[in-house]
Amino acid sequence: YDWAALERQLIDRFLRGRPFVDFREERFAFSRDTREDTVFASLAEKIPQEPISRVIEGQIITDLRSSLSDVCDVLSSLDIAIGFLASSGGQEGRQLKSYLHETLKLPKERGLKSPTAEQHCHLSHTLALWRLMALEKAKIKSRNKQEPFEQMSDIFKEKLSSSDVAQLNRILRKIDMDLFLPRLLEMVLLNVKHAKENIVSMSFNEYFELYLEEKGLEQVPGTENISDDVKMKHLKAVWNAAVHLSDDFHKGGQSDAA
Repeated sequence: YDWAALERQLIDRFLRGRPFVDFREERFAFSRDTREDTVFASLAEKIPQEPISRVIEGQIITDLRSSLSDVCDVLSSLDIAIGFLASSGGQEGRQLKSYLHETLKLPKERGLKSPTAEQHCHLSHTLALWRLMALEKAKIKSRNKQEPFEQMSDIFKEKLSSSDVAQLNRILRKIDMDLFLPRLLEMVLLNVKHAKENIVSMSFNEYFELYLEEKGLEQVPGTENISDDVKMKHLKAVWNAAVHLSDDFHKGGQSDAA
């Protein structure tokens, strides 16, 4: 057969004179895959991200009234949004509520659940709101004696001695928990799950400092005083102690305000 002549005939008959489609591959992250540094970085590159003020964060948490189901619903919706935004981007000034319901067509019950978040959160706050919801979910589960980190390996759950816990608490009381806890949580969710087992023997302080340095984040004042006897294998114990102190601090603040 004259394959070259046949090819020319097919081109002349079916393709010549027709417009061509410029195909561009877009990588979409499914919700189960959005909790990755690369996806977060892609979103931040397309839509500049900014923090939510502590006042607004507090009002959002108050709106949700420690409802684990509501927090999980919001987190699930944000996972979906992050997957799309990391692929296609969006206008940073657009309200997040509008994007969820008008663009993604999510039903009302899959919304932000908080009037404060609906009013103040834009696409530029997507990652900050995700971090806030992830933190609240983990804190609620810890308070309810549930496992806050389903994917955390047991090698990071070794308990501290009572004397080490007491010493750790003395140090943590001097650290800003509103700064420390979110960074600790993100390290657990996005970094530790990919780490090799040999990090369990590293001191917590050393690993935490390296993590912040790698992410270009400022060190958390006071964490340098955490004893080298507290290792990464005690990671869950550090989290539990920090959540307990954070709750005590905020309860004390509410009592003083009353």
